[in-house]
Amino acid sequence: MKGLFIKYIYIFFFSVYTLKVLAQQFDEQNLKIEGTAWGKVIIADIDNDHDLDIFINGLKKNNTKTATFYLNNGNLNFAEINPLMPAVFRGDASWGDINNDGFPDIIYCGLDNDYKSRTVIYLNNGQKNFTYFKELDGIINGKIIVKDFNADSKNDIFIIGRTNKQREAIIYFSEERGFSKKILSFGSVLFPEVSAINFNGDSLPDLIVSGRSLSFGRFTKIYINKNNGNFELADITLPGFSKASISVYDLDNNGYEDFLISGSTKKGTRSKLYMNAGGTLTLNASPLIGIYRGDNAFFDFNSDGRQDIIISGYNEEKPITKLYINNGENRFTDSNQLIEGVYDGNISTGDTDADGDVDFLINGRTKGNNYLLILYLNNHLKSTGNN
Repeated sequence: MKGLFIKYIYIFFFSVYTLKVLAQQFDEQNLKIEGTAWGKVIIADIDNDHDLDIFINGLKKNNTKTATFYLNNGNLNFAEINPLMPAVFRGDASWGDINNDGFPDIIYCGLDNDYKSRTVIYLNNGQKNFTYFKELDGIINGKIIVKDFNADSKNDIFIIGRTNKQREAIIYFSEERGFSKKILSFGSVLFPEVSAINFNGDSLPDLIVSGRSLSFGRFTKIYINKNNGNFELADITLPGFSKASISVYDLDNNGYEDFLISGSTKKGTRSKLYMNAGGTLTLNASPLIGIYRGDNAFFDFNSDGRQDIIISGYNEEKPITKLYINNGENRFTDSNQLIEGVYDGNISTGDTDADGDVDFLINGRTKGNNYLLILYLNNHLKSTGNN
């Protein structure tokens, strides 16, 4: 009887401890910046003052388009700066140092106010301002990746989407006086999602691409970078995903990046985490919520050196956002954090308040058609007394 009593006491205190661990670990911050749908919010330190700043594009609730910077002046006080950039929606955006001056430049795409497809580059002058640099082939409903695709130590630009003429995938290789352009053979994709991935462990970024073919069949394919704009389709069969999101990270530190893909499949919305062992993929058994028209991301929520997972989007019933904690063996469990559910948006992560842990922003619209941009400040280190 005494042993049974001790057992129940143990269960009670274990439950209390678990509830404490799973208590809300984020402070929701309204930045008074209107959210967008079919756009992108990304954060970076654009002026090297150690405060993360914001760029956002997309469609606002009043059907106006935007492409705007918000400069972080400290204490999460954001001031709008707008160098008369074309407003767009149904596009993407990415930071990347194009002119090798140490400051992040901005490359973004979408449909402008005149319903023209645009892809534009603005250079960061390091003085809290951006100047127009160059316009590439305009794309809508597409994606942008800034990476060194040919191992020459200069950032190149990959775009995929619908141009004014057709659906294309293009790499612009950085050269001394601009770019050289190469059209890739796999660009005819509806609802494309793409991510660079170190799939085979060499120095050249490979590509994982999902979407629908022109005959509307879903697919997910991996293309191996053979250099100079040549990509070879990997002999790997994966479930087809549409309206997807993809994130990559080497979770097990074996030199090969793993990937998480969420989206619409023949069997409904799914999220699948694949562990990569040198080109051999194993499906991780963690029960992750399926979504589409959303986003996912890896980030170290609890500062334990292991990547956790956040997933946000529509799960066939409602918009939902879930944070999953890595238990140390790359098994992920629901944290039960209360986070706003949005779709037709994205997630951006970074230490916005410079307190040593990673925060995140979510952008998109709710089931009630509210357009939201919310910053979730991570207070894990504060709550555990480790900062």
